[in-house]
Amino acid sequence: MSLRPFYSLMGLMAVLAMAGCGMAGSSNPEPTGQPWRLSDHADRLRAASCPDGVAFERAPALTINVVSLDMSGLQPNRHLFGNTRVIGGWELTSEDPTFGGLSGLAVYPSGNLLAVSDQGAFIWINIENNAPTSAHMAPMLGPSGTALDGKDVTDAEGVTLADGLALVSFERSHRIEAFDLEGCGAAARAARIADLPDQVYGLSGSMRPTGGAEALSYSPGLKELLIGIESSGGFGQPMGRFDDAGVAVMTDRLEAPAEFALTGLDTARFHPFALFRHYTARSGNRNIIAYVDGAATPPNSLVDRVRLDPSVPVDNFEGIAVQNLDTRTQRIWIVSDDNFSERQRTLIMAFDIN
Repeated sequence: MSLRPFYSLMGLMAVLAMAGCGMAGSSNPEPTGQPWRLSDHADRLRAASCPDGVAFERAPALTINVVSLDMSGLQPNRHLFGNTRVIGGWELTSEDPTFGGLSGLAVYPSGNLLAVSDQGAFIWINIENNAPTSAHMAPMLGPSGTALDGKDVTDAEGVTLADGLALVSFERSHRIEAFDLEGCGAAARAARIADLPDQVYGLSGSMRPTGGAEALSYSPGLKELLIGIESSGGFGQPMGRFDDAGVAVMTDRLEAPAEFALTGLDTARFHPFALFRHYTARSGNRNIIAYVDGAATPPNSLVDRVRLDPSVPVDNFEGIAVQNLDTRTQRIWIVSDDNFSERQRTLIMAFDIN
């Protein structure tokens, strides 16, 4: 597997320009050729998400039951590669029927987790002694301050944290929203970053309603917002960036393993990490965690670090978050989407990688 190199600033501008020429007849806005930077938009997004007169609200506590998984079956060179160490795995359950559908994951500097549900909720998960212990949950609010309602607008799939803002990608109504959780907590309102048209620049086909920005990451090095599109529209898994007008353009493709789909992405200090999923009724769920290694041969190769299959605890893993522990070690957290099905589970796993 390999990743075609991320474009430099000049390369991105050239791709944006070519995409604009190729879509001259589209009703979509034309790309500007200038990359989107959070620093240029953060003040506007905070003001819209946490307006004057709206006070900080703490999310209500969510009673969860946490059960440790037996992770002893994970074997080197079959499930674990390189210097990868299992920290733990846990199943989370709750009597609250609105808990579930965890599709995206982010990690705070404190080590606590933030998950998003594809039913339109934030779930804050407290981590103590390297394990989840308690949680809070609140519905996502729209621009007017009322809870998002209806599957067309609540289908959150990816989340990333940047400068106190939670940036969230949605399918069906394809878009990226910002929530000032630091300023207003559960009272934060959705502030629009970008709408994603069904026909994104650089994709030969249209995105399916459930094939949108499944993966979302804010790159602290590039200071750019990156997305991974589940609708391929050609070879490999499309990766894209936004220009400063909020227009998304596909600039890269991940050469994913055969039949695996990209479900999560996080870019931390060292390597970008990608989460892939494959499912059939016959073979069950399978997942791969891999990082992009620019020093590998060929350049920018994807290097497997974890492979999960039905011989070990596994489910529909869709969210990934990378935590920098020190100058050498990163902790990888993943979470599964139970689809609110009695046949599936909400699992969290953690791995340390040197």
